[in-house]
Amino acid sequence: MFSSPLTLLLRVSIGCWTLVAAAAAAAAADNNRTYRVTDEVWFQVEIWDFAGKGRDFRANFTVALFGEVVPLTVRNFVEIARGFKKSRGILSFRGSPVHRIAKELFIQTGDITTGDGTGGRSIYGDSFVDENFELEHRSPGWVSMASRGPDQNNSQFFVMLTRAKWLDGLYVVFGKVIRGFSTILTVAEQETDRRTQKPVKTIRILNCGVNKLSSSYVIPANKLDSTADFTPGAQ
Repeated sequence: MFSSPLTLLLRVSIGCWTLVAAAAAAAAADNNRTYRVTDEVWFQVEIWDFAGKGRDFRANFTVALFGEVVPLTVRNFVEIARGFKKSRGILSFRGSPVHRIAKELFIQTGDITTGDGTGGRSIYGDSFVDENFELEHRSPGWVSMASRGPDQNNSQFFVMLTRAKWLDGLYVVFGKVIRGFSTILTVAEQETDRRTQKPVKTIRILNCGVNKLSSSYVIPANKLDSTADFTPGAQ
């Protein structure tokens, strides 16, 4: 039996209002979320021959991590930044290249085994599960796991250069750059191979480590989408 035009109109209207209500509820939930930082990891990046032969570029950036939301993912990241001892050696980000720059989208690094984007390893084994997709690729500076597919996370990660909602539900977001985003931009501006997106110059993580925090802290709502340097207590 076919529905009358009035019935169809009512159904469409109700459907639209349901979608609007769902979107409003999701936005309200995000607004009510507390972005509590449990850990901080810092990186020193090096670009060889940045300003001419032998004139390298070195600068730091710091990532705040949301361990209450994604504890397994954050632990993996922190331990590798610290240097995680395994039977096959030490897992560390030190020396890992920035192997991919997707212009105006993200920079990718963390392949601690092969260095070309085909490798990587986690503290849990070759890979580990997608913990959840509660955090979003909401703006520049947010940090996400770079997996090969569902439940294929290892040590690779990427830093967003823009908002990318279409990546939500595909990759696990776990942190945000809170200091040194200018370093990320300098890396992002480097020339790349158009086919592979590999930087022409050698760019690598020269050093990294874990900041000692006296306690966890919350990133204020007005700082979540900012790329300006943020230090807790200096708001």
